[in-house]
Amino acid sequence: MIEEVRKCTEDYERVFVFSFNNMRNSKLQEIKNEWKSSRFFFGKNKVIGVGLGRGPEDEIKDDIHKISERMRGQRGLLFTNNTKEEVLKYFNLYSEPDFARTGDTATETITLDKGPLNQFSYAMEPHLRQLGLTTKLEKGVIYLEKDETICEEGDTLTSDQSQLLKLLGIEMAEFKITIEACWSQDAHFEEIVPVEGKKRKRDAREGPTSAKKLKKSKKAAKVESEPEDEEEDAVQEDDEEEDEELEQN
Repeated sequence: MIEEVRKCTEDYERVFVFSFNNMRNSKLQEIKNEWKSSRFFFGKNKVIGVGLGRGPEDEIKDDIHKISERMRGQRGLLFTNNTKEEVLKYFNLYSEPDFARTGDTATETITLDKGPLNQFSYAMEPHLRQLGLTTKLEKGVIYLEKDETICEEGDTLTSDQSQLLKLLGIEMAEFKITIEACWSQDAHFEEIVPVEGKKRKRDAREGPTSAKKLKKSKKAAKVESEPEDEEEDAVQEDDEEEDEELEQN
């Protein structure tokens, strides 16, 4: 990776630091497909830092150590020959809704009304009960025995809540990449002020959303009981292992 990063600083005109939230490998792959002439790196931030240089004394290009200094947490690099204007235009406009995960914050209140849950097959009834709903099965139809609040706006979502929202086809998260800084062969380092995107938010006067009143989603109809896909999670760096590896080298 160190060799690849160093090679990219020769092959490309610019490198951008980006941060991301609600990372999904499938969505990142879509972006990569649209930027085939560019190169993405994420994960192993300390190793990337060694490749670029962690200070003025060992940086491989003037000012590029300032890129290394920002490689902390959920961040990555984009090497490209596209202009800064082209990169910012694309990523400032790019945003994809996604299902919230455990630990995310609920953006609105979601309720289920007492009565039949026709969007689910009868086989889902034990799983819905396991997730905390008071359900019963009558003649092959799942019934909710009382009104239920799945989550309230501002809640930190539990595993059960996030699974229920996914089963209902309700997306409360957003996958977005934010460009934070740029280094170029000619202008060197530059910080970039993120542009805040417009987020959809339900008017408080509308009250909570009733999941029964939502259109039946194809996602809700097709989603079966499934564990969270660990491979879809963003790459988490292991600082201790990297420290040991770098010390040995």
